Amino acid sequence: MTFVAGVVAGGVIAVGEVLVAHSRIAFGPHALYGNGALAIPTVGVPLALYAGWAALPRRFTPLALFTLGLYLGVGVASPLEVVLYPAGPDATLVSSVPGLLLQGALFVLPAALVGGALSLRSRRGDFRSTP
Repeated sequence: MTFVAGVVAGGVIAVGEVLVAHSRIAFGPHALYGNGALAIPTVGVPLALYAGWAALPRRFTPLALFTLGLYLGVGVASPLEVVLYPAGPDATLVSSVPGLLLQGALFVLPAALVGGALSLRSRRGDFRSTP
């Protein structure tokens, strides 16, 4: 169930990214369409990790399954892009597999590693609130 929750959270982020990338949302000189849509997973993945890890029991297996599901769910943006907005006749689902794996590596792994290290330190009691 935790894996499915991660895939769903990542899928929501991926759908949001693809839809915003092909919209015309702009705020003056700042635009979310095109490369600006990378703001969606940049903000969404750490929030999803926080929400998922806070809701799950503090054991390794559920946290790892949620993170793996989020990794694959965020990567769905690449095949979704090929299906909804193909760049050309050569764009296939097979050619989107590297993007599926790379997108999760770019957005999920760094946030998960930093969050995991901070979570481990806080559980061990290394953080002090006062000097």
